[in-house]
Amino acid sequence: MNHIKTTLISLLILTMVLITSGCSEQESSDFVEGLKPTQGQFSIHLFYGDIGNHQLDMHELNAYVNSDEKITNLIPQAQAREATGDLKKKLKTIGINTFPAYAVVDTDGVQLITPYLSEVKDFINIQAAAH
Repeated sequence: MNHIKTTLISLLILTMVLITSGCSEQESSDFVEGLKPTQGQFSIHLFYGDIGNHQLDMHELNAYVNSDEKITNLIPQAQAREATGDLKKKLKTIGINTFPAYAVVDTDGVQLITPYLSEVKDFINIQAAAH
């Protein structure tokens, strides 16, 4: 009798895990869909916490995006958002756990996640050179 209870409890737990992971994948997919560019080839998102100088980071990002017409055409817009509450939970579904974090997204999905603007620049410079 105990063996049957243990088996049923195990199946119940496994079912809950599968349901939860399925929801997480759907939530992640929906979240990434909202990050995709509406213009240009890429969108860049700066997610920041409550520590650091996100205004300086955003100023440097915008200066880079506007530094060259090829880059501006690839990335017409960059966004910054504070990672709190529900957004922080959504960011975890795509692997962002520390801040600041840059996400480079194209129509296929997330192409780069990094805490370093220099890596974003390297990635975009390669893309700009290919066009």
